[in-house]
Amino acid sequence: MIRLRRGPGGLVWVSRRAGGVGNNRNLSGPTDGGQPLEPREELDRRLQDVDDERSRCLHVAEYLGAWSQTWRIVLITLGALVAAQGAVVKIYGNATWVTLTYIILGVVIAVASGFDATIKPGQRSPKYAQVAFRYEGLHQTTMHSLMQLEAEAKPAGVSVPDVLKLLNELERQLTAIRAEELSLAVNGPLGAGQRRPNR
Repeated sequence: MIRLRRGPGGLVWVSRRAGGVGNNRNLSGPTDGGQPLEPREELDRRLQDVDDERSRCLHVAEYLGAWSQTWRIVLITLGALVAAQGAVVKIYGNATWVTLTYIILGVVIAVASGFDATIKPGQRSPKYAQVAFRYEGLHQTTMHSLMQLEAEAKPAGVSVPDVLKLLNELERQLTAIRAEELSLAVNGPLGAGQRRPNR
């Protein structure tokens, strides 16, 4: 039976009757009991992984966008309160509680502005969406290539080497997309900016 193994140059296939390939690591899925998957099964699993990554990045983009809007509303509100300091002083005078209140407001605004400038949720949200679209594009491109191979290979079916070529190209592009996504990962206060699990 044909099984997949990962070698130094990418994915390769071997027959279990042949005794396997050196010290290469088996590819397996959680539903396969830890056993190596056949090439087409592995391709289907990887395509599902790509689709899951797309959904997760869209959730992160949505979360960061909502967090950015909330954060900006808070900053605008605090800024408006500070701007009204002169009116408050005219009404209540230079009372100690007035001075302490505006000192605290100033510190909170400075810290909040620093977090916003460092984490930049408003800028990272559309970038995560772009990464999600790249995952979607990779999924569609691979599916189109697979359908083309299936159309050309009838009735014999798609050959194992052709499936392995698709898998290796999929892995190569996944590595590039994940490197781009990793550059966006920043952990903020109260978990803001962290990657969220799929809902």
